Amino acid sequence: MLALVAVTSACSNKSTGPAAPKEPEVALTTDVLLAFMKERFPAQVADGTLILDFGSEGVEKEVVDELGLLGVTTRSQLAAIVPADFDTKGFGAIKASPSPTSNVAGLMRDVMIIHDAKGYVAKAWRNGWVANGPEDFPAPAAYGVDLSVLESAGVYGGDGGEGGYDEGEGEGEEEGYDPCAGDPCGD
Repeated sequence: MLALVAVTSACSNKSTGPAAPKEPEVALTTDVLLAFMKERFPAQVADGTLILDFGSEGVEKEVVDELGLLGVTTRSQLAAIVPADFDTKGFGAIKASPSPTSNVAGLMRDVMIIHDAKGYVAKAWRNGWVANGPEDFPAPAAYGVDLSVLESAGVYGGDGGEGGYDEGEGEGEEEGYDPCAGDPCGD
């Protein structure tokens, strides 16, 4: 009887299969972010839906900084906030939109807005860019994000022309700016 207990105990500690691959715990940099995009969305990179570019000079640093302001500072934390079905649901919405492509900056901002829209406008946006309106956010809309949070914060301020995001250099940003002043973020 004692031998049977020892065998049963030893067998119960065995793994039932290969462990799921774990994201490397590396600091988030522009290069790490680009490598993640290539690995996570290879089909979208191949078909041109995801353009491995940030849009304009300096935006790559802004995006990494914005992620950090939301507490996303490592590759594994980034992987954790990207919805598991984004390659189909998120990109499906992007492909069906009038602007059927995204660059890395736009995609990461979509992911941050999907993850925490209120937190994004309160902590990370910092009036650093503007959009034309809710039509610039097909992926967050597909995930049911209340896009009025962006409107209340002043994110919609584009000129109405095509091109979506205006990756400006924060023009109009004032010291002490609070996009949720008066509680438009609903906190």
